Amino acid sequence: MAPAFNRCVIFETSERSWHGFDTIQLPEERSGMTRRSVALYFYSKDRPADEIAPRHTTYYVNRPLPDRFAEGHTLTRSDLAELKQLLDQRDGHIRMLYADNTALRGAQERGLTGHLLYLAKRAYVRFRH
Repeated sequence: MAPAFNRCVIFETSERSWHGFDTIQLPEERSGMTRRSVALYFYSKDRPADEIAPRHTTYYVNRPLPDRFAEGHTLTRSDLAELKQLLDQRDGHIRMLYADNTALRGAQERGLTGHLLYLAKRAYVRFRH
């Protein structure tokens, strides 16, 4: 579905609901506009047994390369800038995952208190954004 002014999208999320959007490219005459989003989540008390997952976290997956990056495509200056941005995002994501994993392992080595401290710090970082 193409983005349009004043459009509302409603969909159900679940343990397997992959969703996202491509980078927004505004026309030159609208380059000063920004995207605004309001997300609301409603939880159900009861779910069918096959839709219930054990305790877990959310894993964010970076989008794949655009389809135009295929054999025979000649890179433009903007293509190169986009590739560099995507690689920087990927590398930052890898560094964040590595740091999280290292902190979790350190907390586990320090026992229950260290683990609880790690979880509290992680919750604080996530909710302050």
